[in-house]
Amino acid sequence: MNNSRESISSNTLNNDLDFSIVELNPGWRKREEFFDGFRLHAPLFSYQINYNGDFYSNNFIDSGTQDTTNAVKTTNGQAGSYEKFISRRLLVFDSPPEFLNIERTELLSIAKNFNFIAVKSRYRYSNFGCDGLNEAYEKIAKTAADAGILKIRLYVPSRECGSDSALHSNSYSHSRSDLYSNSNSYSCDEISQFIEYLTRRNLLDKNKLSLCFQKSAITDTIELNTRLAAKFPALSALLHIETAKESNRVETAILFYLKFNSPELKDSTIASIFSSRPETAGLKESAEPVTDNSNSRYLDTLEILRSLEFNNIPGVFFISCPTCSRCKINLIGCAKSVYARVKYIETPLKIAVMGCEVNGPGEASHADIGAAGSIERAVIFERGKIVERVAANDIEDKLMERIKNYVK
Repeated sequence: MNNSRESISSNTLNNDLDFSIVELNPGWRKREEFFDGFRLHAPLFSYQINYNGDFYSNNFIDSGTQDTTNAVKTTNGQAGSYEKFISRRLLVFDSPPEFLNIERTELLSIAKNFNFIAVKSRYRYSNFGCDGLNEAYEKIAKTAADAGILKIRLYVPSRECGSDSALHSNSYSHSRSDLYSNSNSYSCDEISQFIEYLTRRNLLDKNKLSLCFQKSAITDTIELNTRLAAKFPALSALLHIETAKESNRVETAILFYLKFNSPELKDSTIASIFSSRPETAGLKESAEPVTDNSNSRYLDTLEILRSLEFNNIPGVFFISCPTCSRCKINLIGCAKSVYARVKYIETPLKIAVMGCEVNGPGEASHADIGAAGSIERAVIFERGKIVERVAANDIEDKLMERIKNYVK
């Protein structure tokens, strides 16, 4: 058992992450903030951008009046146009009709800026089993090709595999959401037939097609895609692993861990949709929480990837203690304030804010730099060694002065 565990963990230990296979769900509101903070690394990720007709009508159809007021900085610090900014991005449509019924002028304008589109569906494309998937693929592929779009992705809901009686039992239907009900999702046999159809026509080309087969549970989704990749080896590089619904941090960590530790899914892409919740990290305690409904959980994603021991993840690994009777400072408030000032540092750096100078430096000896406080004084330490003693009120500013030396 121990040997097996060591083998699994070694798959990700100290590996460099291929950023292009990790897709983020930014939404428009947080996009510029993240790109401005992570100018060197942000463009390396792939991004899912939800289709918004008004936005593209205003910004892409008439190139002469293209709005670049919110253009982000590129890696050389120069302002870039929207076209350059999203040239490598993935545009997501919520349903086949939304994509198939789009006006041709707008579709042609989109094709100039996006070479990759995805079509989701909460329901079956058709009531005619595998033929429905075949038909959906043909229609979407033709429409995309006519517009000059190079690659498409299909999202396919899958129900649990089992006997016919189990699939059609009333108890099963009522225990699943509409997305995975018998009438709205596809069986494993139908999905296999669809893949065989694509195989016969030599359509399993990772440069032109991506497939996302989803189930109700994260572990079931991983299991389904692993089985499909084992059955159809050519399919592996076309698979995309994504949750069918929003997931919290623990669920997302499980998703990433299982995907990156599955040899069959090594070349598959992955994305997670974080639960919408108030963005409170780094805010002053007295400040009002800012609600972020854009699912743009960049820092969460980076933190998860970093916890999987990839060694090239940019940004700060932030450490703090749970407080104890020795803690004589406002540790939570100090930690939040420091994190707000360092969260967009790109340099891989471990920073600690600890409660007391008695145990703090030792407990956080693996941190590159940190601070620990007491009633009247505080210490700044590097790799567990105290390098400066400062007044308690100056702990944050003195720590930031030292941190700046690491990120010049």
